[in-house]
Amino acid sequence: MFEGLVRDSSVDGRVYTSREVFAAEIERIFARSWSYLGHLGEIPRPGDYRRVSVAGRELIFIRHRDGRPRALLNRCAHRGAQLIGKACGRARRLRCAYHGWTYGTDGALRQLPLPDGYVGEDAPRAGHPDWALDAYPVETYRDFAFVRLQTPSNPLPLEEFLGPAREALDLMADRSPSGNLSVAGEPLAIVLRCNWKVYLENLHDGVHPPAVHESSIAAARAAARVDEPPQEVQWVAANGQPLAVFGDLKVRCHPYGHSDMSGFRKEADGEDPAYRQALAEAWGAERAGQALTRNLHNACFYPGASAHPQYMQMRRLTPLAVDRMLVESWTLRAEGAPESHFRRNIRYANTIHSPSSLVKPDDAEAYRRVQRGLESFPGAVSQHRRDSALRDSGTSTALDEEYVRAQYRAWREYMTAGR
Repeated sequence: MFEGLVRDSSVDGRVYTSREVFAAEIERIFARSWSYLGHLGEIPRPGDYRRVSVAGRELIFIRHRDGRPRALLNRCAHRGAQLIGKACGRARRLRCAYHGWTYGTDGALRQLPLPDGYVGEDAPRAGHPDWALDAYPVETYRDFAFVRLQTPSNPLPLEEFLGPAREALDLMADRSPSGNLSVAGEPLAIVLRCNWKVYLENLHDGVHPPAVHESSIAAARAAARVDEPPQEVQWVAANGQPLAVFGDLKVRCHPYGHSDMSGFRKEADGEDPAYRQALAEAWGAERAGQALTRNLHNACFYPGASAHPQYMQMRRLTPLAVDRMLVESWTLRAEGAPESHFRRNIRYANTIHSPSSLVKPDDAEAYRRVQRGLESFPGAVSQHRRDSALRDSGTSTALDEEYVRAQYRAWREYMTAGR
C-alpha cells in the first residue's frame, strides 16, 4: 500500500492527510530511526533530566551518576502512572507520586512499599530487571544524544546513520576551544499546523523566500535605507536576494534521507584574534579555520532533527498529529568563544526563528495553506520535478528538489521494509 503512494517526482496527497499513514510513520520511521533526544549540555550533572516525546512515547532524558545519559520511559512499572511531570529538573531518584515506587536514575527499581505483600516467582522486587523502567539505547556524537525505540532489521550505529551530514554537528562542537557546548535556557517552540513532511520539504527550498517572505523583505529594505542598518535588518533582507543567488547554494543529499545546504547569510566568525588563536591551539589551524569559515546554512537529520551551525541552532521536530507538529529550537553556547558570539546567535534566533519574529509566521502560514489544500481533495500532488541545475552541472542547488525526492526514497524504504 505505502510504496504506491510515492513516486520519483510526486506523492499521493494521502501521505499528508491519512491518519493510517501517520500512525504507520510513527512506528516504522520515528521509532526505528535514531531520534534526537537533546544535547548533553541540557543535563550537565548527574540527576539532571528533561522530558522528551519521541514517536508518541514520553521519555525521561536523564544523566545517571556514571555520567552517561539514559532514555527511560516516563511510566511507572506498577500502574503506569507518569513519573516526571515537570519539563526539566534534577532528581536523585524517580519516585512515583501514586504508590511510591522508587527508581534510580538508571531506571532500576530501588524501593517499593509493602514488598512482602507480593508472592510468587514473578513478584515485583527491588533490583530485579523485570521491574525496571523501560529503557532505550542512547548513542552520542559530539555530545548530541540520539535514541532508538525499536531495533530495525538492519541496525546502524549512530555515526554511520548520520553519515556526512554529521559535519554540521562537528562545526558547532569545533567552535568551542574546549570542545564543550552548553545550552542556554529553554527552547523557542512553535506548533505548526501541517504534516511533518511539509516542514522538511521546505528546509532547503530557495524558491519560496521572495514570495513567502515578501512583507518582511519589504520592511527590511525600508529599514536598510539608513546608513548602517542593524544586523537584524540584514538577516531578514537576505531572503530577498535574486533567485540566481539561491541557485548558487549547493545542496548535498546523503544516505537515509539526510541533506544539507550551504549558507546565503555570509558571515565568518573568528574576528576576535584571541578566539581564533584559542581554537587553533585546540584543533589545529586548518580545523579551526574550517569551523570559523565553513558557511553551512542548515542540515536535515531525517526524519526528526535539523541543525543550523552558522548560528549554533539545533532543532527537534516532533509530529503531534497528521496535521500538527512541534518545532523546538535551542541556541548552543560555544564555551570559550567571545560573549559577543553567543549574543549574536541569540539575536539571530529571536529575529528569524522566534514564533513572534517577522519571518517565522510567514512560513507557518505557508505550511498551513499547503496542509489545507492537501486536505481539500485527494490525489497526486506535491510535484518534485525541479532539477535544472542537476541537468546542467550535475550539482544539486537550493533551486532543485532532489533533496525532497531523497527524503521520499528514504520514506519508502522505511515504510515498506524498515531499516
